[in-house]
Amino acid sequence: MEHKKSKLVLICGCSKLGAHIAQYYSQKGRSVTILDPDKIAFAKLPEDFSGRTAIGDATDIDVMRYFGAEKADIIVAATRKDNTNILVSEMASIIFETPKIYARLNDEDKAELVKEHENIRVLSPFLLCMKEFAHIESEGDFDE
Repeated sequence: MEHKKSKLVLICGCSKLGAHIAQYYSQKGRSVTILDPDKIAFAKLPEDFSGRTAIGDATDIDVMRYFGAEKADIIVAATRKDNTNILVSEMASIIFETPKIYARLNDEDKAELVKEHENIRVLSPFLLCMKEFAHIESEGDFDE
């Protein structure tokens, strides 16, 4: 079954990362909806955010449908909870057949749980920091 995808980006979790990703896509002219169960979380968004905020639980299939998961071409799971991000990512892949999915995982070992899905990319703060560390170290900024 092939779904026609729009230029909709659905961000699940208005964490600091989720807010920044929402602003990134908003500035690129994408239609952005950011979903979080806590309306206070939306305070992390900049004043000029032009997307839509939505209060709801991203692990609820009906909530995801209501806010456009079936039409999204990108879904980002950026809550503070790895297990929630894994569940949301797998729902996006299996149920909504989303072409691009990003899952924030603090525990890089949990990436094994989603590796069978080619459309899910893991954002691991630990691995990203290590990659940046290796880059900086290779530049040799500090003389021994």
